[in-house]
Amino acid sequence: MTIYMEERLEHILCKFCNKPTALHVCLECNSLFCESCAHMEVSNYYFCSICFSSDIRKLRRINKDITKLFCGNCGSSKVKEGKQKLQLCPACESKKFEHIYTHQRNLFLKYREFGEKLNLALEESQKFVKSLGEYRDLVLKLRSQGYFTFPFLEKNLLEAYSSFDNIEKQLIERESLYLSILRQYVMDFLNKKQIHPYLFKNYNEKLERIDAAYTVYKTGVDKLFDGFKNSFEEIESTLKSLEENKEQFEERKEVLRLGLKEKPICNLPEITCKLNRSSFPVKTGRGHLFFTNYRLVFTANRGLMSKNSVKLFELPISKIVGCAIRERKFSKKLHLKTTKGLISFSGDMNALKEFEKHVKFMKEWQQNCVKEDIIEDLKRCKITLSEIKRKTDRDIQELLDNKRTKMFPVVLRPRFRDDIYGTIGPIGPIGPRMRPRLRHMPSHVAKKIERLRREKHSILKTIETLEAKFKSGGIPKEFYLQKYRNLTAELYQIDTQLDELNSIER
Repeated sequence: MTIYMEERLEHILCKFCNKPTALHVCLECNSLFCESCAHMEVSNYYFCSICFSSDIRKLRRINKDITKLFCGNCGSSKVKEGKQKLQLCPACESKKFEHIYTHQRNLFLKYREFGEKLNLALEESQKFVKSLGEYRDLVLKLRSQGYFTFPFLEKNLLEAYSSFDNIEKQLIERESLYLSILRQYVMDFLNKKQIHPYLFKNYNEKLERIDAAYTVYKTGVDKLFDGFKNSFEEIESTLKSLEENKEQFEERKEVLRLGLKEKPICNLPEITCKLNRSSFPVKTGRGHLFFTNYRLVFTANRGLMSKNSVKLFELPISKIVGCAIRERKFSKKLHLKTTKGLISFSGDMNALKEFEKHVKFMKEWQQNCVKEDIIEDLKRCKITLSEIKRKTDRDIQELLDNKRTKMFPVVLRPRFRDDIYGTIGPIGPIGPRMRPRLRHMPSHVAKKIERLRREKHSILKTIETLEAKFKSGGIPKEFYLQKYRNLTAELYQIDTQLDELNSIER
């Protein structure tokens, strides 16, 4: 038979009665206590007499101060009141405590979780590279369709691509620093086959130190990417406005009829042409104003049902001298000065400011549009995460090696053990173990061993259910202790018989 290092539960001393019957550990003060020393809190609660559910709800009738109780599970109004007993820690009166088995398992899971957090740098890098690739593809798509405004898009994206090598080095340094702290505490944990309950406090303190180290690690990683957040937000808002402009130009492409070398810039909806003091054939009215690198086009919708767009007028950029906003007490206007007179527009103040900005932009098109060589540079940009991915995978595999983690079952066990199904406590089967070979035994002995194992597994499951019901307050303490003693006595007899039968194999 395989020999396991184990500490029987009856050897764990209760902090308060000093008897070797401790079962629980308090999550607040780390005290070990038994069922007898636990304080009890009695409170009233309602339950359904039909389905025994505690999901009881209130129904208040309109205009009447009457409250009716009903079951939220089956809808029955047959609700009864009962007494509920809750266990408390005898040291700090806390309700937060766990069975020793459960706490051991949770400690292991927490340590493993901290080990898996080594991939934080890789995850954040993947998010960054994914966003960068999406922005780049969208920018290149819009540029291919003629939208050459806002050259800072390429500038910011190229800066992000060029700086990633330096970011990757710093990410690897921070990951290595966090790994060194994990090695100091986690390896010490994983190399042990058992954690004695008396050492729970020490290991919880180690977890707090690892948590603090992880906070430093995460803060450092976030700081590396914080510098690009504002830049990405600006890129995203600009791309959104360009997409909206693209839709408007597509809807009115038959009216606009852009030339081969004519590039769309933007459009302004809900602008009103109020006054024309020029010799240009300009129609006043309300509509959409479109800007290109060659001209300014004013369109309006006609018809109640179809709302077809028609061109009211167009104005070449070469004929525009300048523009200025005139804000008075009751009116806001933009005066567009041309070579043949003045044209006035009215609208929202933000729209008028955009109007003024884009007129200046149109006049200096060559200086403000993106250059072809920058677009080609952006097309050639590429980022690979192979180095940081390889290091992260190697570090996690080293820290959480399967051979080592499989050695960690829940090692504190009661005076019964499970040779075939693994150690079973309140949290269920943990760490499957190799089944002993029975083919060299007599057939009647092998059959008896199989039967005893099935009975044993059934009793262990019953104990697990009993523990869960007692912790939830579903059964009283006296009933729990009586059933627990009877079941453990049966398991002791089965273990004794199994030992005798297994000795035949040896």
